[in-house]
Amino acid sequence: MSTGSKIALGSSILFTTGTIGFVVLFKKYEEDARRIGINRDAHLRSQQRIDNEVDQIQQDLIRKQMEQEQSVTRPSHLNANMNNRIIIVDNDAKAQALATLLDKDTVSKGVTDKSNLSFISGKFNSVPVSLIAVGLGSAAAEVAIHDICALISGMKLIIRIGTCAGIGNQSAIGNVNVPKDGSIMATKNIDYWAERYVQHAEEAADSSIGKMFDTGLQMFQSTFVPPYHVSNPTTPDAILSNNLFYYLQEEVGIDYTFSGLNCTTDSFYSVHDSPDHLFGEDNQVLIKYVLEKYPQMETVDLDAAMLFHCAQMYTFQSKLKKSDNLIRVAACEIVVESNEKVVIDAKALSELELKTGRGAFIAITKATF
Repeated sequence: MSTGSKIALGSSILFTTGTIGFVVLFKKYEEDARRIGINRDAHLRSQQRIDNEVDQIQQDLIRKQMEQEQSVTRPSHLNANMNNRIIIVDNDAKAQALATLLDKDTVSKGVTDKSNLSFISGKFNSVPVSLIAVGLGSAAAEVAIHDICALISGMKLIIRIGTCAGIGNQSAIGNVNVPKDGSIMATKNIDYWAERYVQHAEEAADSSIGKMFDTGLQMFQSTFVPPYHVSNPTTPDAILSNNLFYYLQEEVGIDYTFSGLNCTTDSFYSVHDSPDHLFGEDNQVLIKYVLEKYPQMETVDLDAAMLFHCAQMYTFQSKLKKSDNLIRVAACEIVVESNEKVVIDAKALSELELKTGRGAFIAITKATF
């Protein structure tokens, strides 16, 4: 074999060997890549399975948490037959009296076992309504609104029929106030008394607590802590209030229905414009101070401002969540006590409550969502 042939043969063998080696290496790399791919796919499937299991666990936890929250926070003492048009009164006797205005054979009754709330459901002019006796005061109004909103979804219409003391020019005994401009709130500032207890401990042992306090208007304007905090007005639903005002004029009478600013207090004895030396309420100038700040104020009650405030909070939060769980409230108040401390006759009050109740029923059943 010639030298050239040998070189050609060697080159051919070398090329073939290299090619075979490359093919083997490529096959090895291909096998490794396939194995890696299989492992990656298996890992992805495993990770997906884990993710799905985690999601399921989270969903189960959320579901269990919601069930627990509902079992804890959902007011189980409420009657499930509650309608979304609701009249609120302060006691069972008034609710029972107003129930006589409902359509015959439509009334069902329920009494709560925890919040002391009595429910009467029925129809007025074929429209479903409910009556609730909630008690007196801001705390009772707050409990009622929270319970109602927890039980009933969607739009809720609420009218409060209450009583009040008259302090203005329009608030004669027997008149009915629809506070369309809202209600301010005067709340007792406990720090005021705590500070005085420390400063006047020795004097308190020898003299009446009521006498040792400064009872002039300056106590609201000084640098000292005032005995009462007076808020800005909080307002009801304008449309529902206007409707209520209109129908009360028809039922009670134009001359006996008015609209004036109300003041809600958190304490029954805070509203008495007379010294109370037994407790030292320092309420002698509260009404005078409030009238100086809000001369248009006509009446004083115990719950309207809280009712309006709770409705505003609930509606605001619902709108943030883009929820249709809304609430519209209005109130009317029968003047049962004058500024001269004259009190309405019980029979006259019962008759007036029925007229006021009829006007409220008409207003709430004619209102649209």
